Amino acid sequence: IAIAALLALPAWLVLDTPFATSVIAFEPGPGATFEPENILGAPAGGSLISQGGDTCSLGAGGMITTRFGSPARNGPGTDLVCCENPFYVIGTLDAFCEVAFVEVSTDGVHYARFPTRYSGTVGPFSTYAAMPPWWYAGFCGAMPVTQSGGDIQNPWDVAAGGGDAFDLADLQDDPLVLSGDVNLFSIQYVRLIDIATG
Repeated sequence: IAIAALLALPAWLVLDTPFATSVIAFEPGPGATFEPENILGAPAGGSLISQGGDTCSLGAGGMITTRFGSPARNGPGTDLVCCENPFYVIGTLDAFCEVAFVEVSTDGVHYARFPTRYSGTVGPFSTYAAMPPWWYAGFCGAMPVTQSGGDIQNPWDVAAGGGDAFDLADLQDDPLVLSGDVNLFSIQYVRLIDIATG
């Protein structure tokens, strides 16, 4: 999987930067390339039909954990946007998706995973198979990213700039949230885990 950037914090919370500020752990899988620091800061999106710039390839089954300078908080609507580098095949609505699980944590120890759903056909698929991005729900890496660096007007507007939106309220019934181990009003860490089988 190749991640361009992670965005966090709802628009109503004004801070110095809404982006991940440090990489806490990087466990690359087979085929990983590029530098993990590329995941930090604003996304370097391409277009609907071309992949983005600065990427961090996790490799098959790889994992990366980032930390925010200020915590993300559960608010109305989108609280977190993950920007990867999928793109559409010209003339189709199929994309080269590289999906990953998304997990969040308050303490860097306990991680709640966003619920996911896959509604497509059964694989196995080739490494470079393209498929409709709407087959994936709750994953990072399905939707292309078109916004880049200084061009970002509103990082939470995925309709305009792409990326995959996450609402922390979707985790309110997670056992770790119910136990108090994960506080949805103080998310410091985001972990992405590549799904090796696609």
